[in-house]
Amino acid sequence: AKFTIELGGEAGNFSAICLVEVESRKPTSSVANKIKSLNGVKTLYEITGSSDFSVILEAESSDKLNELIDKIRNMENIKATNTNIILKKW
Repeated sequence: AKFTIELGGEAGNFSAICLVEVESRKPTSSVANKIKSLNGVKTLYEITGSSDFSVILEAESSDKLNELIDKIRNMENIKATNTNIILKKW
């Protein structure tokens, strides 16, 4: 099976929604500030459920988007991430 990514908004940008789970004993505010400081983080929501944050990411290429996701994954106090690439914006 194949799929197509239709780029919306600014030409050439790749977007993703990254769900982030923080270690339970760590304050989410300090982790949020670190995530917000990364270039490519467009919006950061604190949410309910199994994840603590929903992060909207944008980068100029799939490689840059992957680098940004890796930066979040490798941050101190990050327990897990689950990333969804945005295929099309309606």
